[in-house]
Amino acid sequence: MPPRRRWAKRLAFALAPLLVVAAACEVVQVRRMARLARITQAAEAASGPLLFECRWEHPVVVGAARDCNGVDVAHAAAERLFADAPVGMMTKAMLLDALEQDRPLPADVSDFVGSHGKALAEVREAARCSWACVRDSPTTHYRRGTVDTASDLLLFGARAAAPEECLGMALDVMRLVQDGETGLGSVFANRENSRQPRRLHEARRTLLECGRHASAAVLVQAARQTAIVATTPPPVGDALAADALFITTALLEDVAQPDRANILWLQRGPLLDLADALVARIDTFRAYRDDELPAAFDRLAHDLPARPWVPFAGHTEGYTALLDIPQDLREVLRAQAHVDRDLRATAVALAALRDRVAGGTWTDAGPAERARPDLRDPFTGQPFGWSLGVGGPIVLAEAVGDVDAEAIGLTDPSR
Repeated sequence: MPPRRRWAKRLAFALAPLLVVAAACEVVQVRRMARLARITQAAEAASGPLLFECRWEHPVVVGAARDCNGVDVAHAAAERLFADAPVGMMTKAMLLDALEQDRPLPADVSDFVGSHGKALAEVREAARCSWACVRDSPTTHYRRGTVDTASDLLLFGARAAAPEECLGMALDVMRLVQDGETGLGSVFANRENSRQPRRLHEARRTLLECGRHASAAVLVQAARQTAIVATTPPPVGDALAADALFITTALLEDVAQPDRANILWLQRGPLLDLADALVARIDTFRAYRDDELPAAFDRLAHDLPARPWVPFAGHTEGYTALLDIPQDLREVLRAQAHVDRDLRATAVALAALRDRVAGGTWTDAGPAERARPDLRDPFTGQPFGWSLGVGGPIVLAEAVGDVDAEAIGLTDPSR
């Protein structure tokens, strides 16, 4: 055999395994792309009812109910309110910080509110809508103002209003905050950069302070309304499902466009496995309910997909955190439970103030609301603690695990 033919034969034998591997990789890639298309289609089907067809029905506690989406009405009203606001005025005012520090409104903001009272009242009217859903990323006017900015202004107005009006305004702010955390908004609600828990805390502080100056009849009504708000929060199941869908979308995009995130070929299969597992569980997550807390924490541990083994996971900076799905969804559930605890404790505290004004003394066992199953601490499943001290009673949410304790101190009504 001529030397050239022998060389060609040896080369063919040497290349044969590589060609087989290349062909096998191509088959795997074709199957992956088909699987990617199938999972993407399933995720899109799941996103419709969750993000775009959602309708969180909730009772309206102040005023007459209207059949409308509170999110859309609030954003439209906020755009009208801040349409002619000087650029940067609201940002510079740092309204939430001012509320927490009991600072008055800056003179220019106070003048603006005084000349835009009707427009601000229209934002509040959005709380009269009987349902809510964030179906699109809201237009954010960072330099002028948003629904959140308007809510802060409403709290300033509440603190300067008569007790009955103040209580109603504070409750409306609570609903406006809740409305903004539905549908697509639940993906980003209660994240580390979210100010909504702080805003709800200031609404609570406003509510209780105004309650100290209210009559027994007004407090009876306000306590009932606060309990309704506390026991009808945005569905935690939707928040979990939306977060799972958000993560799934990121995983699918990374597989479809691997160069964008520097995803290795070996990593794409495990990422598809995880995305497939998450889509399969979206309906399971959506079935979660706030009134199932704290048992829902154990249920979540069972329902979460296992963290996949991804070769060279440290190859892409930040990808290890993205793969920690169990921790991410637990944080969503825990953040919702924190908000639930804050609102439930508020309802118990206001009910205690009601009993003090109506009966003339603090009761030894606290208000009857402490025993209501839907007003118990969502982290423990037990009634909130109650103790009478020299300075007044304390409603206590006990520490559990890495969740800190929280106390609401009450003082005697001011007459």
